[in-house]
Amino acid sequence: MIHSDRDISGSLVQGEQPSLEPTGATVVDVGSGFGALVIHSSPERAYLEVEICPLGKGNERTHVYILPRSVGTDVIYAGVFPSLRSGAYTVFSSEGRAEHTVFIEDGKVTEHRWA
Repeated sequence: MIHSDRDISGSLVQGEQPSLEPTGATVVDVGSGFGALVIHSSPERAYLEVEICPLGKGNERTHVYILPRSVGTDVIYAGVFPSLRSGAYTVFSSEGRAEHTVFIEDGKVTEHRWA
């Protein structure tokens, strides 16, 4: 399914809508200078985009979808940024406001709750 969105310049772009099926394993790429970020959320936020950017660099936003993910016999709702440079990042609200700051550490997976 195709959806329309706007890039950071405001230009209309089209892309693939995420799968509606729960995903299984997710690969992250962490190591020297890089970590990963898992943003947990609720079923009510499924299929919404969550945006982040390096602290103070609002024009460098990137996003992932909150998706259902199979964990054992459970389903959780989370977005995964699989490889981010270490440092501080701003997490934006669904309305686009700066909401939280998270810190990505070398070789680690940081977890955050997006409510």
